[in-house]
Amino acid sequence: MKKVIKIVSFFLITIIILAISYRTLSWKDTTGEYVSNIEQLKNTPNDTIDVVFVGSSHVYCGFAPHTLWNNTGIASFDLSISGMDRYSSYYYTKYLLKTQKPKVVAIDLYPLTFDKHLDQGNEYRNMMSMPLSKESIDLAKNYSVSTKEENEANEAINNYLLRWPIIHTRYKELKKGDYIAAPENAFLRGEGLVNNITPVDLSDSRSYKDIGDLSKEQIKWIDDFVKLSEEKGFKLVFMVAPYAAQYHEMIVFNAVEEYVSGLQNVDFISAITATDTKFDFKNDFADSGHLNASGAGKLTKWFYDKELKELGLKNHKGDPKYDDWNQDAAYQACLNVNENIEKFIEVSADSEAVESIMGSGHLIFTLAFNENWGKYPIVANTLKNMGYKDTDFKNGGVMVLQGNNVLLVHDGIGEKEKIFNYDRYTSLKVSGSGVFIDKVKIGTKELLSEDANVSVMLWDINVKKAILEKDYH
Repeated sequence: MKKVIKIVSFFLITIIILAISYRTLSWKDTTGEYVSNIEQLKNTPNDTIDVVFVGSSHVYCGFAPHTLWNNTGIASFDLSISGMDRYSSYYYTKYLLKTQKPKVVAIDLYPLTFDKHLDQGNEYRNMMSMPLSKESIDLAKNYSVSTKEENEANEAINNYLLRWPIIHTRYKELKKGDYIAAPENAFLRGEGLVNNITPVDLSDSRSYKDIGDLSKEQIKWIDDFVKLSEEKGFKLVFMVAPYAAQYHEMIVFNAVEEYVSGLQNVDFISAITATDTKFDFKNDFADSGHLNASGAGKLTKWFYDKELKELGLKNHKGDPKYDDWNQDAAYQACLNVNENIEKFIEVSADSEAVESIMGSGHLIFTLAFNENWGKYPIVANTLKNMGYKDTDFKNGGVMVLQGNNVLLVHDGIGEKEKIFNYDRYTSLKVSGSGVFIDKVKIGTKELLSEDANVSVMLWDINVKKAILEKDYH
């Protein structure tokens, strides 16, 4: 009996260790920085998504669910993965349909322009982000058989089903996000918006009018989606997000437009060839392949006018079941505000600018400075606004504020150590000699490093990270 107990215990312990190891070593992002819209989908209540956008980075950079929510109360979601291939777009859609009943499914056509991933990281993201399921098995099989030689395909299928590429390649790159789930995955709606600005010209793309020949595989992909829409009862939209498409890509899009023309409950729209999108081509693109946040807002509104406005989709605002969309909207608003923080800091000689930062309830304002602080308006204005005099803080100091509330003060005198917790994972530690401050550290990062005289840090409560760190010398 004891021998049986030992054997059973051994196997149980082994299984637990393997489960913990896989959880740590598994792939955890679809858009980068441990942010995964697959995790976000898993955290979404069943039957709450009205509209789903499916595709590559063109989708998560191009469609803004929070814009649609703020304007209409329609619950949308970006089911998108960096470099999503066409096999993934189909099987991930099927996976979503196991828990959701969207009224509209919009499919990005970019995956139809290539056959396989050239970037291994994107292949891993697409093959292994979905939880083990019939859909993930079918995806691994179909992608591998279609894109690899027979001996390589069989090995790839086994690897993807057992997840070996992850288990054996990530030992040296583990970070905090591998042990602690990214908090944003609890409520984000799939978007991964960026704020870069690059002027883009789509005139060449728009000039390509030729219609290409669709392969049997491409036609099957289109037909499979049409059949799926008929089975599940959703409106199907084949779409093209705006980017500087090349000739070989445009002739595919043109061919799809011709192929689906006249099909019932199936639409085709292209934001490349459309003339009513209202894009500012100097300011609405992050690069030649992607919109920025400003452009995403415009594309989302354009799509609503074209495809959703007349459908009578329900406004869910006020329904607690849809709180994820409220949280996402608040988060995106914070990101938008944070983009302008640097401008406020740069004009800190204006006390109203500093007060504007301090008055923002979602920001914790940390100010660290040495004994020569008097010539820095960012310090002087802040201290005076808080009621301190020129004779205070002659030995330097640290202040942490939220709004008009002082959360921590260390004036460099007396106390040798003070700690402030931004959240359960990140702390600020001030160490002193009893006369001067020696070190100011957030986690392992040292503020007031080297020759800095003043350090400013803004911690966003909603984003749960530092969104600005700036030194003055």
